[in-house]
Amino acid sequence: MTLLRFSSGCFGAIRGLLSLTLWLLWCNSCLAELQTVVVLPFANHSKNAGLHWMSESFPELLEDRLKWPNLNVMGREERLLAFDRIGIPYSSSLSRASLIKIGQELDADILLLGNFDSDGKQIEATVSVLDLRKNVLKARLQESAALDQFQTACGRLGWKILAQLDSTFPLSLNAYLAKFPVIPNVALENYVRGLIESGRAKQIRFFRQADKEHVNYSKAIFQVGRLYHQEKDYSTSSLWLQRLVKLEGNVPEASFLSGLNQLYLKNYDKAASEFERLTRVTPLNEVYTNLGIALSLKGSKEAASEAFQKAIAGDPSEADYDFNLAYHRWKTGDFAGALKNLEDSIERNDGDGEAQYLLSKCYRAMGRLEESASAFALAKELSPKVEGWEGRRQMPDLFRIQSHFDASSFKQLQLQIRQFQESKKKAGASKDKARADLAQARELLTAKRFDEAERSLAQTIQREPASAEAHLLMGQVFEARGEKERAVSELRASIWLKENIAARVLLSRLYLDLRRRQEAETEARIVLELEPGNHQARDILAKAAKP
Repeated sequence: MTLLRFSSGCFGAIRGLLSLTLWLLWCNSCLAELQTVVVLPFANHSKNAGLHWMSESFPELLEDRLKWPNLNVMGREERLLAFDRIGIPYSSSLSRASLIKIGQELDADILLLGNFDSDGKQIEATVSVLDLRKNVLKARLQESAALDQFQTACGRLGWKILAQLDSTFPLSLNAYLAKFPVIPNVALENYVRGLIESGRAKQIRFFRQADKEHVNYSKAIFQVGRLYHQEKDYSTSSLWLQRLVKLEGNVPEASFLSGLNQLYLKNYDKAASEFERLTRVTPLNEVYTNLGIALSLKGSKEAASEAFQKAIAGDPSEADYDFNLAYHRWKTGDFAGALKNLEDSIERNDGDGEAQYLLSKCYRAMGRLEESASAFALAKELSPKVEGWEGRRQMPDLFRIQSHFDASSFKQLQLQIRQFQESKKKAGASKDKARADLAQARELLTAKRFDEAERSLAQTIQREPASAEAHLLMGQVFEARGEKERAVSELRASIWLKENIAARVLLSRLYLDLRRRQEAETEARIVLELEPGNHQARDILAKAAKP
């Protein structure tokens, strides 16, 4: 139920999401149990074409009913994209080889394959669990019920699936079913027909009818808000999304779209408020750069710079993030700072005419006229429209709003946050022990008993995954043993949790040793911003500048 696009590579790849990488790092013990589940549309074995919509209703119902700790259930949008990427029509009738290919594209552990049959009065549904990691097809599960009771039958299937996946599943059937109130079938039918309809106008009608048949139908409300956003009716979209937030409280996807709506409507205070609130829930790079844009446009110079820098730190490879900070700095008269970010952006995307044009403006403001002329000539070659801007002396707003983000990564991030929060509660009683363990780890590190220090710190991190000091000490252990890549991961985790100059200095030195000069320079410059007289950072910058 999301407006999203996927980054390059397989669906399991998580690019440019520092936050998610860190959750993955923190929750290794939990993630070992995390399984990605894909529910494919159920095949309609009945002769009633009017029940075709039910093929998609089973995945929709099971997606909600299988949301259990350590299960990541893929949504419909993700399934559609997987089929599209490998060129297979979205269908419930596929060969096992095709199904496995779909599962691999989604980086799934479990595929649920189902069908249903009906004589018009009764319905019988069958589902099989295909374990893709073990290549095992488990015993079929079946349920039957009166046709108008198929939601309950689907709930019983969900319970059987969970019990088959985990023999220790704690809920009784009745306790489990009580968690999922049945909604009017007519509302569900309108909702599903809205999903499978191709035209937006018809989709909106179906979803609005679903909300009418089942008042405050949250999933339908979100879809209406999303579709109005796609239609660029941002005011109407915001009304629906705000209604959803009032009903459900924290709905990150709705907040993201609401923030975009306010940006496009030029309500920068409201946009900044939406994105700032969202960073506390899902600290994604796309959210930070959009927050920076809103803050910049409302005149909050320093706060905007900070938000842009967080996006860059999260994904240094994304040229748009550097460009946005460069444009913000150019607008606020920091031409030297803008120049540095433009150089970084152009290094990642040397065909960016707008970046070359902004570069020429910076050179001109700094009195470097020959370089300005050269950059402008290249800008015209790459993007002819810039010549018109210069002729009219009117440049459009060049901020690059990030309107999409990776659905799979976003959902996994939410799962990791939830797992982390649960583990944090359990760890509350063990804080004293964690402090004692850290003291012991420091002693072991000083004594160069690195293996013992690693074991002690691993236990501490398992109990206290948000301990910046534990990650810092672990980074020092790996650095002392020459395991530089592992040290880098731990130091980045430590810095994300809590700013630490010593950790940044060590991280920049490791980047230099790994010949990742640009990243070494970035970290060293951050240190100098925090502590201008830091000699170690200056030495690293000097070494990074050498060919």
